[in-house]
This record gives sequence, structure tokens and C-alpha cells, in this order.
Amino acid sequence: NYNKSTNVVCVVGSELNVNVDSAPPGSNFFSVKCTPNVKFELRPPLGESSQQALIPLSGNSVILISMSKISLDVDADRDGIVEKNNPNKESWTWGPKGHGAILLVNCDSENIYNKSPDREDPRKLKVALKDMSLMVLRTRGPAELPEGYKLAMHISQGDAESVRVFRKDYPLVLSSEVLSKKVPYLGGSAEMNFYVEGLRFSDKDFDGL
Repeated sequence: NYNKSTNVVCVVGSELNVNVDSAPPGSNFFSVKCTPNVKFELRPPLGESSQQALIPLSGNSVILISMSKISLDVDADRDGIVEKNNPNKESWTWGPKGHGAILLVNCDSENIYNKSPDREDPRKLKVALKDMSLMVLRTRGPAELPEGYKLAMHISQGDAESVRVFRKDYPLVLSSEVLSKKVPYLGGSAEMNFYVEGLRFSDKDFDGL
């Protein structure tokens, strides 16, 4: 019945194939609209087309729909645990009952003789990771991202003056010189650890990053 909509439950991380052969008689084009967390891919591919574009209808057109969930988590409750999607991770308040992850400024030196700060010596970063705050990137989605999509992490220029972000194997991910960088998409349900380093101390007007 062309006058009724069809509803279906699609589990996060799974894929749904939609065959458009059953379009109303006389139809020549179709379009696909998705919420931000839902991605679609046309088979066979038609080159460059947007979700708002009218797509020519052919007898073998199939829409592959998938949905990915991405969460960037920190220790928002300051209890030593990086929870999934803590509601307080996007805000900051001072005090023993406050919330928002705490960053330590990496201004000490692990070397007895050379007293330059660890953050100024790349050779010391391996040891200095313990002085940084853990941040976990959690993803749940298809085994591979659709062609043309990538997973990237970015930071504003203002925030980059206060923090840097590293991976476990110590390469620099984000800084004032690198505001955006592609990060690996592991597929399925996965977690990836990052380490955030404070570069300067906050003042009384600080209200979070």
C-alpha cells in the first residue's frame, strides 16, 4: 500500500537492505533522508549524490542503511572511572561536589638532571602518560565505514592552546598545530584510549573546555 509508511527496527551496528523496486507506478526518482547517526549507501553506486538530491530510479537499486554510535568519554564524575555518556561530561563546576574531568598540567620533569618540563621533550612522553587524563573513544557500528566516510577528531584553536591529545603509542593527535586528525575506525563495538595533557593552569573564571 503506497499510502502507508513502513516501520522497522534496526539495531545499532547492523545493516538494513531496502529494495526500491516496489516504488509507486510512474516513479522516476527517489530521495533518502536520514538523521545524523544513520548512514546510507546506494548499490550500485551512482557517484556523487547528497541525501537531498533526487536519485534516478532503476530496477536494481538497493539502499544499504547502517547506523554508527560514537561517544567520547572522560571521567566526568572524578571518581576514577570513565563512564559511557556521562551526562556531566559537557559541563564543568568547581568544588568537591563539582563535575567535569580534571586535567593535570604536565609541568614536572622525570629527569633528575635535566629539569626541562616533560611536555617539552618527546622522549619523556612515554613516562609522562601517567600524568595525563584518560579519554575513551567508544564506537559501535558496521565493520567498515561506507566509502567516503572517515572518523576524525578535532579541537578548536582556543582549546588547543590549553591541551594536547596523545595516543597510547605516544604520537601526537591534537595540538595548536594540528586541529583535526583522522583516527582509526576499528569496526563493531570498540574502544580506543587517548591521553589529554594540560598545558596551562586555569584561573578563577575557568568554566571548562
